[in-house]
Amino acid sequence: MSESVRGQSALEYLSTYAWAILILAIILGLLLYFVSLPQSLVQNSCTVNSGVSCQDIVLGSNASTTVVTVRMINQLNTQIQNPRITINFDNANLSGACTPISANPGKQLTCTVNLNTVKKEGTFLAGAFYITVGNCGLSANYLSTKTCINPTAQTFTGTFSGHTESPIPYLAYVANYGGGAVNVINTATGTVVNTISLGGHPSLLAISPDGTRLAVMNPGTNSVSIINATNDVVIKTVVVGPSLTGLAYSPDGSKIIALNELAGTGIANIISTVNYTVKSIQVGSDPFADAFTPDGTKAYIVNNANGGVATVSVINLASYTVTKTINLNNNDGPYDIAMAPQGTQAFVSFEAGTSTGLAVINVTNDVLTNTINVQAYPYDVAVTPDGSKAFVTDGGSGGSYTKVSSVVTSNAAVALISVGTNPHGLAVTPDGSRVFVVNEGSGTVSVINTTTLTVVATVSVGSSPQYITITPDSQKALVTNFGSGTVTLINTNTYGTTTISGFSQPAGVVTTVYSLDSAPSS
Repeated sequence: MSESVRGQSALEYLSTYAWAILILAIILGLLLYFVSLPQSLVQNSCTVNSGVSCQDIVLGSNASTTVVTVRMINQLNTQIQNPRITINFDNANLSGACTPISANPGKQLTCTVNLNTVKKEGTFLAGAFYITVGNCGLSANYLSTKTCINPTAQTFTGTFSGHTESPIPYLAYVANYGGGAVNVINTATGTVVNTISLGGHPSLLAISPDGTRLAVMNPGTNSVSIINATNDVVIKTVVVGPSLTGLAYSPDGSKIIALNELAGTGIANIISTVNYTVKSIQVGSDPFADAFTPDGTKAYIVNNANGGVATVSVINLASYTVTKTINLNNNDGPYDIAMAPQGTQAFVSFEAGTSTGLAVINVTNDVLTNTINVQAYPYDVAVTPDGSKAFVTDGGSGGSYTKVSSVVTSNAAVALISVGTNPHGLAVTPDGSRVFVVNEGSGTVSVINTTTLTVVATVSVGSSPQYITITPDSQKALVTNFGSGTVTLINTNTYGTTTISGFSQPAGVVTTVYSLDSAPSS
């Protein structure tokens, strides 16, 4: 074949297939472009085989650690409880916490896992995970009574992939009692980013399970304010009566309990978050603390009695009636109540002279099953996410007691742990690894390892610290220092602190649990 013929054939071939070559070149170019694209423009993805749907995932990485945060929706036709996440990463199974502790059909839950490593921004990560939940619909008692105690365990598997990025900062809300406002803190920068004026000496706070609403107790105006946490606007202020104590959201977010600590006959106010109507229910004398069962069917009100017979009132939230009054064997001065996440037991701290301890209530039949002796003047109570241990601070009088009693749910005291002077509030990290104890008398926070039951760190904070909260990813703790008018932000990995000033007698503090699509604006 002559050179001219071969050249002509080549030209004809190129003209015939040029469009195909061009398209192939474009595809290759796009693939190269997206492979090298910044992580902020590449969509992370996650899938779950059944039970829940994966809506979003953030692989947040900073100088301290990398945390995987997954948002899911309950796709079952029944409530799920006590969700936990485990990720297989670098040949290790790493567990994390999920909030809220129960989710109705179609409702959201957010799970976080600390990967115990630092990956720089833009690093591609992929792995498998599984979600363990208690499925109420598989429990016999749910089918017969529509209550959910000790639900049947069920596991769903999934996968994830994506690039690490800067984590979305959680926001913290502080009740500024002396300033008549709620202050909003960016937990990443340790700065106040907004102030919501309320008046009425705001004291206690409660965040809704989905993190979109904040309830604020205002003793000075006998009211509860509900704030939209996505824009920090007050939606409604509900007047509920004098001597306010105790504030809590129901697990599904449909109700708020606020107590009137009245002698003789106290009042439990059940506020509807749908239309803000109030059901006022008579309970025992001097109600002081409250708790919901994980399925939201019952509320437990601790009645201090102020020298009389201490009791716990059990409220059926379908009928708004007190269905049972549990006598605490004449033990005076109950202060706090904590519900085991599995919904099987409730722990009530009490003291009466030399008689001090934890009352253990069987939530299935609302019977007092045991009284566990602890040290003098027990105060706050907290239970680990797996329900294996309960912790109570033994506050003492005049700052003379410096113990925290650790109690296992098999109903026996197993350890006394020395902490600071006059321990007050305490909080368990959502991952269940540590307990942070606020020592009001010594101006410190003691950190207890929940496995070894030993103090692993002591952190100096401000004067007269009282309340503490921990972010859902277990990375930051915030302590309000009532005496010094400050808030201490603690890095839970390094135990380094940032002091935030400008408060007047700060009291209650909570952190958000928001959608990953966008953090609540301030």
